[in-house]
Amino acid sequence: MNRADLSYRILLEVTNVLNSQHDTDSLWRAIAKQIKQIIPWERAGVTLYDANSDSFRFYAVETSLTTKILQRDAVIPHIGSAVGWVYDHKQLHVRPNLHIARLFLEDDIYFQEGLGRMINLPLLVRGACLGTLNIGSVQTGEPEPQILEFLQQVAIQIAFAIDHVRAYEQINRLREQLAKENEYLVEEIRLTHNFGIMVGKSQLLAGTSLPGDQDRQGVAGTRDSREERTKGRALCARELRGAAAGPRRKRTLRPRTRGVHRREPTKAGTV
Repeated sequence: MNRADLSYRILLEVTNVLNSQHDTDSLWRAIAKQIKQIIPWERAGVTLYDANSDSFRFYAVETSLTTKILQRDAVIPHIGSAVGWVYDHKQLHVRPNLHIARLFLEDDIYFQEGLGRMINLPLLVRGACLGTLNIGSVQTGEPEPQILEFLQQVAIQIAFAIDHVRAYEQINRLREQLAKENEYLVEEIRLTHNFGIMVGKSQLLAGTSLPGDQDRQGVAGTRDSREERTKGRALCARELRGAAAGPRRKRTLRPRTRGVHRREPTKAGTV
């Protein structure tokens, strides 16, 4: 099997590993094992960018070196680091011989661990960089272009997998937050519904007067008293007018027949 066919097969294996259900450590260990079939390494890791601290944290690390300094959860600053350069330029960067040239902050640490070469590749998703894929070896020298192309394809697969994991975690956080808010709302409605009026008497607020409640109650009581006094004055005035006018004469209504006019009979001796 030639190098191109092997690289394609390994890339498929990496994709299958990423689609499988594993925890972070076992997942990265399986990916690093597949990469090793194409390019030998003694250190393989993934860093993710943290905007809050403007730094990179090692998301996963696999190493066979005796000296281990930069391990998982180790932090590398953005400015002055190789991962920061790759993040800013969205391009891979190779230091072929750390024994001769160490350009960035972490290169001295890699040299102390025993590495001779470091390759950093960007994790790109829809033009955005999430972090870096880092492949270190005790060997020195420039890697072959086919190997770099293969590593770039692996970095793309890893970037999309991390993006999906982040989206899934965000959905779970939003779902949990929505469930808590819905539970609170149901409890509030159950405890505060009083004859169809929401009064906001949850368990935490029960028996507690909110600012302005007493003032509103005082204003409502004053308004009720004023209305009662007004009604009482109107009733007294109507009664007094009726007493001054005397007894009212009742009026008898007689039925009328349409088209017929009745004439009252005249008394005797009256013309």
